[in-house]
Amino acid sequence: MSTSEVPYPFQFDSLRTHEPGIGPQNGITQDVTVKLPNVRGKIPSLQASRLRTMMLEAHGDPNKILAHACSYDGLSSRLVEEAGFPMVFLAGYAVSSSYGLPDTGYIAMAEMCDKIRDAVRQVSVPVMADGDTGYGSPLNVKRTVESFAAAGAAGVMIEDQQWPKRCGHTKGKSVVSREEAFARIKAACDARNQGLDIFILARTDALIHGWDEAMSRANEFRRLGVDAVFVEALPDREAMTRCVQEVGIPTFANIIEGGKTENLSAKDLAELGFCAVAYPWTLVAAHLRGLREALDGLKRSMTVGAPPMILTYDQVCEGVGFNKYWTPVKMVHISFPLIISVAVLASLGLGHPGHDVKHEAAERAAFLKRAPVQSRSLAQCASTLKARGVEDSNVARRANALQHLRQERRLSSPQYIKARDLDSVLATDHHSNLTGVNPSTDPSVIFASGGTCIVQPEVTQGPYYIAGELIRRNVAEDQAGVPLFMDIQLIDTNTCEPLPNIYTDIWHCNATGVYSGVVESGNGNANDQGNINTTFLRGVQPSGDDGVVRFESIFPGHYSGRAVHIHVVTHPANETKILPNGTIAGMYDSHSSHVGQIFFDQDLITEVEKTSPYSTNTQSLTENADDDILQMEADTTDPFMEYVLLGDSVSDGIFAWISIGVNVKRDDSLSPEGYWTEDGGEVNDDFEMSMAGMGDIAAALSSTSASAAATGSA
Repeated sequence: MSTSEVPYPFQFDSLRTHEPGIGPQNGITQDVTVKLPNVRGKIPSLQASRLRTMMLEAHGDPNKILAHACSYDGLSSRLVEEAGFPMVFLAGYAVSSSYGLPDTGYIAMAEMCDKIRDAVRQVSVPVMADGDTGYGSPLNVKRTVESFAAAGAAGVMIEDQQWPKRCGHTKGKSVVSREEAFARIKAACDARNQGLDIFILARTDALIHGWDEAMSRANEFRRLGVDAVFVEALPDREAMTRCVQEVGIPTFANIIEGGKTENLSAKDLAELGFCAVAYPWTLVAAHLRGLREALDGLKRSMTVGAPPMILTYDQVCEGVGFNKYWTPVKMVHISFPLIISVAVLASLGLGHPGHDVKHEAAERAAFLKRAPVQSRSLAQCASTLKARGVEDSNVARRANALQHLRQERRLSSPQYIKARDLDSVLATDHHSNLTGVNPSTDPSVIFASGGTCIVQPEVTQGPYYIAGELIRRNVAEDQAGVPLFMDIQLIDTNTCEPLPNIYTDIWHCNATGVYSGVVESGNGNANDQGNINTTFLRGVQPSGDDGVVRFESIFPGHYSGRAVHIHVVTHPANETKILPNGTIAGMYDSHSSHVGQIFFDQDLITEVEKTSPYSTNTQSLTENADDDILQMEADTTDPFMEYVLLGDSVSDGIFAWISIGVNVKRDDSLSPEGYWTEDGGEVNDDFEMSMAGMGDIAAALSSTSASAAATGSA
């Protein structure tokens, strides 16, 4: 189907007899009878039949001609088809140019076969290829024709020039003797007749020796059984008319802008009787001019501003084929090292469909194993942070925030901290081991300690990351649940300094286990298409000069396979730009320094789950002790938020805090599951869970797979 606004001017009735999709559908075995017209080879070829049939149709109709631009690789061939041309011709001149070479015999048969395969993979129309002189003796010619047909070519052109050949419109060319020319063409026809069908175009450059020599060769080519004849470098309309009349079978022309042949229109050539006309220089010239102009424009922009916008981002993606690569059904692509045995895959636990919890746990374990000691916790920063006054600032800030929240809600009988026993962070009973805590207790006793979430270089962002989230502190929107106020401090693990101006994403499910912005089985009502346009419990905030970012939300609910958690992503300062609509620029090329998750005490979760609407959640609850990812975290880090209840019960709200260690030297790409745009939510059809740095994991999984196989065979 053409993507061009300019229609192709010639229509072929024979194309309707070769519509695709005539074979079995959906993989069902059935008998199919196909009638292919104008077959000449021992083994029929659909594309050779299509090409030959169109040539004959044009030969018999002065209003039709197979006019085509010559291409040189897969992309240019696809663009030719998308522009509406009914065939592709890989001309020697164009293909040579793609290697940065002139058309003087540099290209060998194997290289042309590679180009044919590249083009055939990209297009559905017939592909003709330039076989030059056949690359040697008649035996070589026969092999060339057979090889081109096997590579998928529908047609081949063989000529009578001396080797090394050259463009027919350049000086210095010469031709072989009649006998050798005839032997080449006979070998080509024999290859077709005895094997896979292919359209044979015989070319002669003998016009340099006079009209009679050229016509003598052309007529002998016809007698030997070629499908069409091409007499190169006919000078004018009179010579063209005479050639068509004397040859009597389908006749080719070519038009080189400024070349030796009079530049007639394709319509004029059709009226003269030509069945086809090639334009071998057009795309090469466009390529040369376009690249040179682009390079000049880029140089001019380097001292004044942004590079020239030749095409938009979407236009480039469409042009190189991303739109065909992305399928309407969202696919999750797993990299090769993670393609392991079915037996192992069957045993893996899933949180949401497409979210592999055990793989994520393995990734986390591999990160912690590889990470330097200073990147695994903030323990080495404790004395530095205290000496620099960061701890005192934390105490004052958190105490003031808690007091303000309680006053705002008129809460006067507060519950205090439930500090955890860090020797057993996964225990379900985490009552304070502090004694005598009351409203007069020094805030430093309560707020100086803090959980530590060490976020790793991006490996997998977990489920349902949406790029382009709104920059805002309050992400709750209209979601019912226990109010949650978070104080998150970002610390550089390399310098132990707070990190200002770092944008931090958070997202989590609602009280009943549903994420906003995603329509997918396993995420609430999969039939609720409106959920893609929701943004609840998602947001981005920059850290202040003190490295602190604050969010207001609700306590997250749960979904099957994972303990209650919140996802966190930090974006490097050099990758962020704020847009007028309140989002971060670059959402189609999203970057992050780190990805992580933060958790909550099990007994706090238990209390929250007793309240509505959490109590209406019918999904199974995974406790902290059973969460594979959390188990990995607890071995070396403390990923739990410290917290204080604002009132007498969890329903009054929770104030929680944590420190996040970030290695700002990292800058990795994210693959979002969707985008938030000015027009609402969009699905990322090319979403893939990133598996960067997975060597250790792949080896472990491979070992597991091998062990499983060995066990199964024992």
